[in-house]
Amino acid sequence: MEVGLLLLRFVTGSLLAGHGAQKLFGWFGGHGLRGTAGFVESLGWRPGRRFATLLGLAELAGGAALALGLGTPLAAGVIVAVMLNAAWFAHRDKGLWNTEGGYEYPLTLASVAVALGITGAGRYSLDHALGWSLAGPRGAAIALGLGVAGWLAGAAARHRRDHGSGGQTPAEPGEPAGTDQPAGAAAPLGAGAVAPPRPRHEVIVLLDDLDKAAARALGYARTLRPLAVTALHVAVDPDHARALAEQWARLGLDVPLEVISCPDRDLPSAVRQALTERMRPDTAVTVLIPNITTAPCSTWRCTTAPHSACCTPSTTSTTARAPCT
Repeated sequence: MEVGLLLLRFVTGSLLAGHGAQKLFGWFGGHGLRGTAGFVESLGWRPGRRFATLLGLAELAGGAALALGLGTPLAAGVIVAVMLNAAWFAHRDKGLWNTEGGYEYPLTLASVAVALGITGAGRYSLDHALGWSLAGPRGAAIALGLGVAGWLAGAAARHRRDHGSGGQTPAEPGEPAGTDQPAGAAAPLGAGAVAPPRPRHEVIVLLDDLDKAAARALGYARTLRPLAVTALHVAVDPDHARALAEQWARLGLDVPLEVISCPDRDLPSAVRQALTERMRPDTAVTVLIPNITTAPCSTWRCTTAPHSACCTPSTTSTTARAPCT
């Protein structure tokens, strides 16, 4: 019994702490803060870096405390809060099973955390060594209460940032609140002047694989505040494309992945054709190409005329917060 509790607690807690390290530091093949921030922002929590840090710390600290058996009901409550938010906001629409990107895995971890809150950490734990005992109904109440409170807090923060400004995008530093016009932009000449309509802005991230470079590019894409972000994979190898699509579904990423076939291996033509099919006279498209360098990606800025498209390559920097020019 005691050895079983130790095994369950140590394995579950260590894996959760590893997930936190992936998010915070990019360890164990993780995406780091930049990639995690982009994903967190896509779920509605902004600024993404702040919430990504909070998420990573919760998983790292909660998982480590659970593995050590230190403050077990509190650690379980932190884990339940993280898993409830993940299940509800990232996986709920995809059903139950993990094969479809559903909430099976977060539900399992939350259930294990609550169960450990009920049973206690066991004899081989710091709680036992320190004489702390909060098992039973008290442990269950703490784990469930803290977990539900964390879920409600996450829902409130997400709702407030999505809707609290009357539907307007929160202003960046140096940008007037309640307006999409950058700081320092020229004001209209007269009260009756009509500004030209702003083009739709879409971002396409070209992906060959789901690696750190791709995660950085997806995170950077969100900082551009586009109307939509789409991941595009040009399929030269059908087996690799199928594996990438399955991995994408398992992760439950809130960015659609489009796969286009390229049997003749003419990648530039395939990409140009895909862009031509989606571009309209009122559309501006930014194409991000991930690369393993100090910069998160290379960029094409694309604008359209009624019957033409033009893409100009440029390069981003690691500190850029706006589209490249």
